[in-house]
Amino acid sequence: MPGIAALGAVLDALLRGDTFASRATLRGYRDQLERCLRGAFPAITFNTPLEHSLPTTLNFSVPGISSKTLLDVFDAVGLRVSAGSACSAAKSVPSDVLDAMGLSPWRTTSAVRLSIGPLVSSQLIESACVAISRCGPLLQALPQADAREHGHASVGGSTYPLPALGADSNDEAAIALTLHWSELEDFLERNPDARLIDVREAAEHLASGGLHCGAQSAINLPLSTITGQPLALNTLAVPRTPLVLVCRSGKRSLQAALCLRSQGHTQVRHVHGGLALRPVAVGTCDWSADAALTHSQV
Repeated sequence: MPGIAALGAVLDALLRGDTFASRATLRGYRDQLERCLRGAFPAITFNTPLEHSLPTTLNFSVPGISSKTLLDVFDAVGLRVSAGSACSAAKSVPSDVLDAMGLSPWRTTSAVRLSIGPLVSSQLIESACVAISRCGPLLQALPQADAREHGHASVGGSTYPLPALGADSNDEAAIALTLHWSELEDFLERNPDARLIDVREAAEHLASGGLHCGAQSAINLPLSTITGQPLALNTLAVPRTPLVLVCRSGKRSLQAALCLRSQGHTQVRHVHGGLALRPVAVGTCDWSADAALTHSQV
């Protein structure tokens, strides 16, 4: 019954014509986003002629930047985009449709879909354009190859396999590494010498504006730097120094925590669920601050 009632409300709104943006308005918003994307990524390629596409959708590729990297950095500035079609947004594999269109492999593996809805506002489009403009310079500065896409971290010209997260991610050792958001501020207060580490890639860290909690400013030390490099944290902490690791979803921070534990860092914690599950406010913690530290600045 609730579904039928909701459908009736949508059909009524369509009949009135005063709820959803018109096709012309949506096309104008899409064209505004297109211009912004071209400005941010001069080498961008759109994967379908815009005159033949929906006024609510853009599908594009950027040479040298994978879909995964694009998604991570867009997410860091608050934009939710997808690497697949609307019916397979959770998949990270290239779109079957783009493959069937005969697009070159670099376009299918870097394709991103940006969609807007019929309730979108001009204010939201303006905010999206500001965010996109921030992503462009950051992503263009990245190396051409993203080793993380192949399940390896690159350090000093060599690659090292990342820790696998399967059944082991639920065992007692992994659970002991976990810190929940509700516990974070208390943990930092009880451990004033703790170091807050953002293990996302540098572009994600900079795009989000950095992380703060009380007097702590997160240091950016990407997972690709930590993994396979036992001395990665020697300039930051001795093995007994408490470390709190944060990433977007909690996956990379757990990988880094397991790796560091194996390297002898016994006081390691990772924040469960990452920034995706962060509360609106956590005491004195600010997860969108302007000041940001990178490993090279420490």
